[in-house]
Amino acid sequence: MKIARIKISLVVLATMFGMAALTYAQTPPDFSKVEIKTTKIADNFYTLEGQGGTIGVLAGPDGVFLVDTQFAPLTGKIVAAVKQISPNPIRFVVNTHVHGDHTGGNENLGKMGAVIFAREELRSRLMNPAPAANGTPVPPAPAVALPVVTYRGRVTFHMDGEEAELIPIQRPIPTATLWYISTARMC
Repeated sequence: MKIARIKISLVVLATMFGMAALTYAQTPPDFSKVEIKTTKIADNFYTLEGQGGTIGVLAGPDGVFLVDTQFAPLTGKIVAAVKQISPNPIRFVVNTHVHGDHTGGNENLGKMGAVIFAREELRSRLMNPAPAANGTPVPPAPAVALPVVTYRGRVTFHMDGEEAELIPIQRPIPTATLWYISTARMC
């Protein structure tokens, strides 16, 4: 097995996230028909695709670390897909940005015991959401759906023999954040 340090950029996936968000805004999906597709990227790193943003999964003996949660109605399917990868619990979740296809499953996973991480700005937006396009107020996220740990700079997880770095990059739109996950050992 070759030891290498590589960076898997979720920025590339951001384009897909945006396209999925536009599709969702036009026609609400029938979540009962959504299937979760699992793609193995490396020995213990996978992606899950369903409806909306792509989920990153780092899995190993220490548990499971997820990047984003997609929509709430998909949590059961997402958890089932994760169980096909690892029998270990989902311990940590990081949200990349505030859209529902990235934070919608927070409440469900928070109730399952996952610790949610995000930038301070994202937590604030979940607590004080912007009005809908038609001006209708949007209710705040319930407490269990809010990130428990917030941060401003880099955060490094040491889990499953890997290092996962969350590197927030500020863009012209203050709430848009780019992320990278670095893994110390990939095939």
